[in-house]
Amino acid sequence: MGFMVIQYFPSYRTVAEYPDRMFKMCNVVNYAFSEVTSGSTITAPSAIKFDSVRSKAKANGAKIFLSVNATAANFMLLRDATRRNTLVKDIMGKARSLNLDGIDMDYEYPGQLMEPTLFLPCS
Repeated sequence: MGFMVIQYFPSYRTVAEYPDRMFKMCNVVNYAFSEVTSGSTITAPSAIKFDSVRSKAKANGAKIFLSVNATAANFMLLRDATRRNTLVKDIMGKARSLNLDGIDMDYEYPGQLMEPTLFLPCS
């Protein structure tokens, strides 16, 4: 596949702020960020804003991903197999309904505030 250029497009920006060349230089545009909720689902992006980003990315040859961000509390939720299953089903449903090319799980490795044991293998 070679060298990839990935751009994070923040949800608080508008497509009009960026010229086409910004999209043409990217292989992937990550629409950032969707959040994991306490119900083990992810928040949906604003339809109008997301559709404009997706359209511009596709028109310029880039793939579109949704970036999912989470907090330390969300890691605790995902230790439960039922909640993990709910999250995966919700992510897959949104990926299909939003016509995404992929999902970017933007989970940062735990720092001092998070327990390293949260990253034990899932059973």
